[in-house]
Amino acid sequence: MKKILISFAIFMLLIIFIPLMMINMFANSDETDSESEDVACSVVSGDTKLTTKEFDVAKFKKEIQAKGHAYKDKVDKIIEVANKAGVNPALMAAIMASETGWGVSDAIKYDNNPSGQMNSQGVIHYETLDKGIEATGKTLRNLVVERKLDTIAKLGSAYAPVGASNDSQHLNNNWVPTVSKIMEQLGGNVDKIFTGGGCESDVQVTGEKMNYFDEMFERGKSVIGTPYSLGAAQTMSDHPAFFDCGSFTLWLFQKQGISVKFNRIAQDQYNKTTHPKEAKAGDLIFFQKTYDTGRSEVVTHVGMVVSKTQFIGANGSGVGIADFTKGYWQQHFYAFGRVK
Repeated sequence: MKKILISFAIFMLLIIFIPLMMINMFANSDETDSESEDVACSVVSGDTKLTTKEFDVAKFKKEIQAKGHAYKDKVDKIIEVANKAGVNPALMAAIMASETGWGVSDAIKYDNNPSGQMNSQGVIHYETLDKGIEATGKTLRNLVVERKLDTIAKLGSAYAPVGASNDSQHLNNNWVPTVSKIMEQLGGNVDKIFTGGGCESDVQVTGEKMNYFDEMFERGKSVIGTPYSLGAAQTMSDHPAFFDCGSFTLWLFQKQGISVKFNRIAQDQYNKTTHPKEAKAGDLIFFQKTYDTGRSEVVTHVGMVVSKTQFIGANGSGVGIADFTKGYWQQHFYAFGRVK
């Protein structure tokens, strides 16, 4: 009888743990699909314009500190990131409250994801909550500022599209009224959500530039905040759901109608471009040993030069603009590249 009980216990453990192992294995897979929905997370009548920055700072801080749970101590961080993105902090905080149930969801507790952001593998995991808040700012800048989704209704149609395939419980139907109500609770004015400010893509291009640069850069700025997914499928969509570094630069050239010989792999893009000592805006910029590709490659990351100090590219935080003359990117800089 004792042996039977032991065997039964082992059998039950296998039933429990094997599925969990399978779930974990697929959750960490690098495989991606070609799902084309916008990242994010209904729409009410009216055309609420998002025009300028106005909110009650004292009320905002009081509400966040009282109800924010996981992010109750992040008031200053939310304001900083929202101002940089060019959106009202009350908008960002309202979305965070709606997506996480005021900071108690599993996504924010275990993945530092405060805004329901997902990629082809599910909920995006961030190393810290600060990084999750920063990613939220980039997404909102992309949607509200760059893509000009400048009404609550327009923003909701992209962030929480009604009828989306991943919304089986039809929660998106309530997204706009819920976010609007929370904004008011936070002291925000729903008529004044878009500040028009921000600096994430306000780059002053100096020096020489390629003749295709201006139009290509505008297109690149239009997808700032798009999430990163290693191995992202190549697409000709105007607003792909995901990018990795090489698929982003390849997309820029293909959308511009420029024929290139390389694929989406950074090393291949390096191999099939020339390498000037001085770059122009519109040239590619390559970095080395940012991660192990498993293919013994030296060049592992690529972006596009946009000024004497900055480049635009897709990295772990999504599409954004960074300074290649200092810090991490300076340490990993390898070469510039020009399309032949």
